[in-house]
Amino acid sequence: MKKFKLYNLLVPALISLLVLAFASYTNTYSQNTGNFIDNIGSKFDDDDKSGLNVQLPDPTPDNDIKDPSDLSHETLPDEISESQQEQEPSNAENNDKSEKTETSEVSNSNKGTGKNNNVDTQPDTDKQIYYEEIQAYKELIYYKDEALERYINYKAKNPDYSYEKVITYVNAGIDQKFYENIKIIENGYDLTVLVNKFNKLPDNFKPDLVRLDDSHCAEGRGPQYLHKTAADAFVKMREDAKLLGLDITAYGTYRSVETQHRIWNNAVNSGRTIEDVDSLNARGGHSEHHTG
Repeated sequence: MKKFKLYNLLVPALISLLVLAFASYTNTYSQNTGNFIDNIGSKFDDDDKSGLNVQLPDPTPDNDIKDPSDLSHETLPDEISESQQEQEPSNAENNDKSEKTETSEVSNSNKGTGKNNNVDTQPDTDKQIYYEEIQAYKELIYYKDEALERYINYKAKNPDYSYEKVITYVNAGIDQKFYENIKIIENGYDLTVLVNKFNKLPDNFKPDLVRLDDSHCAEGRGPQYLHKTAADAFVKMREDAKLLGLDITAYGTYRSVETQHRIWNNAVNSGRTIEDVDSLNARGGHSEHHTG
């Protein structure tokens, strides 16, 4: 009976001790777990203060969210490069198209002008036409075969000039600069000789001259001399002019190369520019006065 009573007292006591022990263990575990979590949180706080900044990506804006049905139209990176190669022409093709466009613009700008659209060959085409047309003027007494190229070039620069005018001007040297490409005249006694800024008589040239009668000369100007052919033509012209009530007298006829040199030099030494003097006075050897 006593043993039963002792048993009944010990069992509840043991159960109470177990409950207290379990409760104590649970409380300790909870405290340790809380401290551990606090330590971890403190660690993150310290890292954040020390410069650790973890940024989460922003959510995709609504307007960037694509409908799944549109994904079938998306182009993959590899497909983009291939499609770009097919769609985008190379630089050479771009340049070729640009050149074709410019050529087309030039051609269009020439429409309706009556000009050859091939700008580069237009001058050559004109010169070919001039070459063919000028053949009809070879019968002119003053036409020179050796001046053909100059005739054509001068006509190209002055398309409005007649061929007679072109030939005359080129023969006179107007297509060249004064006193350049000077040629020494071989036969100054030829009646058709041309003396000018490009054709020079030798310094010792002296023509055959006759003296005009004083009645045909300007009063007070001294004796006048001409080549006989020129003298006869002048006298006839003077007599015909009298019938018209005109009195023509001779003055400033023949002039030697030496005299012309002196006149030109005196003009330059007077202070006039060479360009001014050349516009009014011929240089020695370049004057028709020398022929008489």
